[in-house]
Amino acid sequence: MIISKEVRAFARFSLYGLAIFLVPIYLIRHFVYPSGPATTVARSAQAIPMTASFVAPLEKGKKLFGDGFYADALAAYMEAEKSVSQLNDTEYASLKEARLQVAHAYESTGDTTAASNSYVAIVGSAIQGSKKLSESNSWDQALARARDAEQFAPQIAVNQRLVTARAIEVAVTALRGAHSLADAAQEEQHLVDYLERSGDRDELLARAYANLGSIYMDTQQWDSAEQALVRAAEICGLEENRQRSAQADYDRNFVDYQLVTLYLHSGKTDLGLARADEYYVKYQQNSAFSSDYMYSAEKFASLGLALARRANQPEAISLWERRSRGGS
Repeated sequence: MIISKEVRAFARFSLYGLAIFLVPIYLIRHFVYPSGPATTVARSAQAIPMTASFVAPLEKGKKLFGDGFYADALAAYMEAEKSVSQLNDTEYASLKEARLQVAHAYESTGDTTAASNSYVAIVGSAIQGSKKLSESNSWDQALARARDAEQFAPQIAVNQRLVTARAIEVAVTALRGAHSLADAAQEEQHLVDYLERSGDRDELLARAYANLGSIYMDTQQWDSAEQALVRAAEICGLEENRQRSAQADYDRNFVDYQLVTLYLHSGKTDLGLARADEYYVKYQQNSAFSSDYMYSAEKFASLGLALARRANQPEAISLWERRSRGGS
């Protein structure tokens, strides 16, 4: 992949918003609700054993659920999840089954808010599990959990747009890791279409376009990559986004760098040199805020030098060599 390190960095900060949203809801405990009819889910054969520290709170939660203490059951399931650093497939499936029983029980009583909170726990566990599995290159398992997150995200009542975006993002990460780039592009395009329908041109949409552009770069579909990255830059540059959060400037810096990288690899040297000059000047003027950006002016100078050498322009080479050394 052309920009694999940058893609991983972009994916990391795009998950921060999910953590901010999920953690407080994930830990919510309500007062005890009346018991509803239990939902029976068939248990599959367990090939991977569960750890003892996990089993005890899991069984405690099942008993609480059977006694009608649904909120306390969810708390016990959270305790079980926290007892291990990473859920194996058997533990994950057991927790998902148990939490689904709680969600269905709440739904049967008409308490959609409490049911939604149960789905938050399911989706949060799936997303975090998918992320950890991708970090260990377990792409198939990561994708399976991402698919669970996508399946249950529509059942969440609050911030559904954000959670759906995160679910699709971890699926794309798994697909890219498995080198299923055509499927990754299709999945990311699905996210773009979903976000566009909401009419909110925000950071989520900008990131979706940026990720789509980087996938097209991986497959050397330069025109499609350029279109996606230009659209991402437009959204990042909207005043409404810049006023909303400094994150928009950080995102724009990422997109600017990918655009110049694209022009270098696609052979559009004149356009690349013009953009490199524009962005070098911009980030040089904002050097006091360099810690807020992923790429400094010096990084753009390095790209400018590579472009000048590819274009075999002696004057441009001299200029960018001086800039690379910290000159003007």
